[in-house]
Amino acid sequence: MSLFLTVVVILSALAVFAMEVARDSLVSSIGSHSVQVADTAASSIDSTIYLKRHEIWVFGNGASVQGELAISNEEFDTMADREEYIDAIDDEWSSTPASETTPLMDQIMSNNISTRISKVLMEPYLEEHGVSIYSSVVVTNKYGAVVGMHPRAQDYRQNDVPWWPALMQARSFYGNVEYSPWLDLHGMTIAITLNDMDGAYSGTMIAFLDVVSVIEEAVYLGRPFETTELHIIKSDGRLIFSDGAFHVFENVSEAGYFAQISGPSGYFVIDEGGKEKLFSFSQTSGYLSYPGNDWIVVVNHQTAEVLSSVDDLRTNVLRVAIPVLILAVALSYFFALTMSRRVRTVADVAVEFSKGRLDRRIGSMGSDEIGQLSRSFDQMADELSGLYADLEGKVVDRTRELDVANKKLRLLGSITRHDALNQVSIITGWISVAEEATKDKEQLETLRKIKEAAVNLGANLEFTGLYEKVGVKKPEWVDMDQALTYSLFGLGPREFELHNGFGDLQVYCDPMIQNVLRNLVDNSVRHGGEITRISFSYQEVPDGLVIVCEDDGVGVPVEVKESLFEPGKGSRGRKSFGLYLTKEILAITGISIRETGEPGKGARFEMHVPPGGYRFQRSA
Repeated sequence: MSLFLTVVVILSALAVFAMEVARDSLVSSIGSHSVQVADTAASSIDSTIYLKRHEIWVFGNGASVQGELAISNEEFDTMADREEYIDAIDDEWSSTPASETTPLMDQIMSNNISTRISKVLMEPYLEEHGVSIYSSVVVTNKYGAVVGMHPRAQDYRQNDVPWWPALMQARSFYGNVEYSPWLDLHGMTIAITLNDMDGAYSGTMIAFLDVVSVIEEAVYLGRPFETTELHIIKSDGRLIFSDGAFHVFENVSEAGYFAQISGPSGYFVIDEGGKEKLFSFSQTSGYLSYPGNDWIVVVNHQTAEVLSSVDDLRTNVLRVAIPVLILAVALSYFFALTMSRRVRTVADVAVEFSKGRLDRRIGSMGSDEIGQLSRSFDQMADELSGLYADLEGKVVDRTRELDVANKKLRLLGSITRHDALNQVSIITGWISVAEEATKDKEQLETLRKIKEAAVNLGANLEFTGLYEKVGVKKPEWVDMDQALTYSLFGLGPREFELHNGFGDLQVYCDPMIQNVLRNLVDNSVRHGGEITRISFSYQEVPDGLVIVCEDDGVGVPVEVKESLFEPGKGSRGRKSFGLYLTKEILAITGISIRETGEPGKGARFEMHVPPGGYRFQRSA
């Protein structure tokens, strides 16, 4: 009885101590996680700013912009009083009220470059994200004169700003956060130099980013706790962003938490505003060629909310400990006199049962709680014995299910890599064409095709994102008419006629049947030569249904047919996994495929669907 009481006291003390350790561990865990959140936010901000610089670089080096710059530079090259002309226009420009424009301003704002700035850089962000990342974009020729802008620039001459020499030396410039009276907002300037096809300096591109919009696009912290707050401050203590109400450049250097920030990242707990808070921080460090600014991302939560579960548990433990001690004295005496022997019997049988003697039973021990316990134990032992006998069969069934799931996951990885690598090959090919192209209209078509290939690549990678979650979708009834239509998204303009003869046919198959249909069309386009028609149809046969895909291309050579569906072989003998993966996807639900076309008259793929694997019903 004394030993039991001693154990109760020790356990109560350990419980209180464990609560303190758990509290410290929870602070460490949440603090470390919040540091990762802050670091991710800082990296995301830096990468977003760098991507804006890359975005304007791509825009500025486009053929249309370079063409307009070439015309402007050639015009200015012939001027005898070029600098006097620029100064005169600049004086007239800067003296014109902000609400008015001159004919030259109107001409510039309506030219091709300004129109593209609006459509390519301004409008997409407003339409897709509801924010205006670029508050101002200006393109100048090599003499610093404005040749394109949106909205109206404050000055005509742009090369007289203090940071211009640094831009000319480094070829890019990242400013710090500042207030623009002209645009009436806080933001940062990024600028790049532009080169013509010969690598010669042709002009500059200057963008003023709305910092708040950039940060809101880059960072989505969510609300892990109701009291969670996000602040972004400069190293001198001036606030530049908060997820609550704030004033840009508000000075927070006198706040207690600011003095605790030291090093690249970390966390700490202090009292702030009469409340204990957990602060985590990370300093931005730049991204690729962007060196970063002196910004610090700070995430904080009130410890009263974060640690509420541990604090409540500690209080409850203390409330329960004293009554438990009193009750333990009475119970220990009672059990010592009346129940210890029967409990020992139950314990002994339980130990033997745990060692593998599954035939051991306690038997009848009366109708009280110990008797009920013994009967429950015997019932449990009977059930466990039965479950153990059937365990081997269930393991086989579960193993088979896991094998099927793993097979699908492997197929998913192979298909995604196959499609993505095909698109990368397209991009690489057209980049090579662009490098070798001369300055003529064909270059515009080449750039369009590069952009189209990039869009295809993005579509394939987005497809991969649908399967990021654990597990693979089970087979389902698929409307083949819709599946064929959806499978062709992103393939680019068609130079052939596509006949969709599926009608209201539905097939019970893996949802990745869209990739099968897309792969068959892509295989015909790539290897069929000058095809003019691809058709899909079906025919019921005595042993099921045959789905046919055929084209009017060059067909498949006889020597290739035998190995056509093997890994690493294509219809022309080239390295390819498309048809092998097609066969494997279909095989998941017992569908087979073969090529029955006549060489020289087109390829013909027949997919055999077993009975019960198809029906005729239009999707709702």
